[in-house]
Amino acid sequence: MLTQPAPRPTPAGDPIGTTVVITISVVGDQVNVVLTGEIDATNAARLRTALFTHLGDGRSQVVLDISALTFIDCSGLAVIRKAAAYAETLGGSVRLTGAPHPRVHRILRLTRTAAPIT
Repeated sequence: MLTQPAPRPTPAGDPIGTTVVITISVVGDQVNVVLTGEIDATNAARLRTALFTHLGDGRSQVVLDISALTFIDCSGLAVIRKAAAYAETLGGSVRLTGAPHPRVHRILRLTRTAAPIT
């Protein structure tokens, strides 16, 4: 299991951007990703790197547990959608699991991403 740490504080003590913890475990060609915290433009690249690294290694099944995700903006959604499109070219999919936080549920519903992405 691999956990990517949150951003480090600046010298003044304020965190750079928002905090997300990305916990990854791999079973065969399936990548299980647990997202904790918030995903926005300040940290969406970390999610992109995590997902595309595993997809590039041929692991085409991605399961994203969003039950501990408290916020996601359009940059985070774009990463998930692009990963889903790439996984599909590999014959796989990206599935969202877990009961989302109300703010996350709202953005998923508004963007019609509430159903699993395949």
